[in-house]
Formats: sequence, C-alpha cells, structure tokens
Amino acid sequence: MSDKESKNYDFQVGQIVGAHGIKGQVKIRPSSNNPRLFSELKTVLLQNQKNDSSTKMGIQNIDCDRKMFLVKLTECNSRNDAEALVGFQVYTQKKQLQNLNQDEWWIKDLVGLFVYAKTGEKLGTVLNVFGEQGEWLEISLDAKEGKTALIPFVKEIVPVVDTALGRVEINTDIQGLLD
Repeated sequence: MSDKESKNYDFQVGQIVGAHGIKGQVKIRPSSNNPRLFSELKTVLLQNQKNDSSTKMGIQNIDCDRKMFLVKLTECNSRNDAEALVGFQVYTQKKQLQNLNQDEWWIKDLVGLFVYAKTGEKLGTVLNVFGEQGEWLEISLDAKEGKTALIPFVKEIVPVVDTALGRVEINTDIQGLLD
C-alpha cells in the first residue's frame, strides 16, 4: 500500500486484543463509545506498532459483544491468523463511518478549539476529552499559565460547540468551575 493511500486511513477504530473462535474472527477494543459509527465499515488498515508495517484488509462481518467488536477480516481465515494480529491498531477512512448525531463530535475535532466565556472573553484551549462517554473537557487556562481545568461536557455548562469557527463557549456563572 502506498503512503498516500495509508494516510487516508487516519481514523482509529481501535486495537485488536484477541482472537474469537476458530474461523479467524478478531476482537477489537473500539476507540469510540458509539459502536453504531463503525457498523458499515468495508475496509480497514492494520498497523503493526512493533515494526511500523501496515496492511489493508476487507471486512466480511462486524458484530458487537459487550464493549468489543467481533470482526471477520477477509484475509484472516484461522485462529492462528487472528492471534498473529493481536496488538495491531485498526484504522479506517472517515468517509466509511456513519454520520454523527446532532450534538456529537469527534474528539480530534474538539481538541484545539478555543474556549470562550459567554461574555466573549477568551479563556483557553481544549486540550483533551476524558471519560468513557466523553463527559469531561480538559482546558488550558490562559489567565493561569500552566493550569488546566476539567469542565463537565454537558449542554448547561457548554452550550455552544462550533467546530467550523473553532470555538466552544462555557457558562462561567457556575461558582468554582475554573478554580
């Protein structure tokens, strides 16, 4: 696979953590808490972190089992084949993913957004999103150099998320929110 083609596979689906059964299914721990987004995948890129090699594979079937995906890859036909892939990172193309619902965002689209108070005052930048359901925004605080704050990522506190304008607004009326 060319470097250009592999760069199109830039959305992490998860990591292969085991084999399932004897027919070559792999268990993937997803990188998202919303497995519906991955339900229509046709191809993935498997990245071996040990030697930085990658290979593209087709998907025959995806099932969910608890918090894991059980995936039958087209070129994986035995348990031995599946076990050889344990530890590989799995990527896909963003265009293969299901559309997000309203008020859903990709974490990588939130990181780096500027954070403003409702008054228009710039407060900082989104550094990360935490929690199993993405329920916390970590922001750097411009006024407190080197300090960060964890903000509950709920509509009452973060009423505006505008990725096109590169900004979020937070309700700073809540006492202690930025302390």
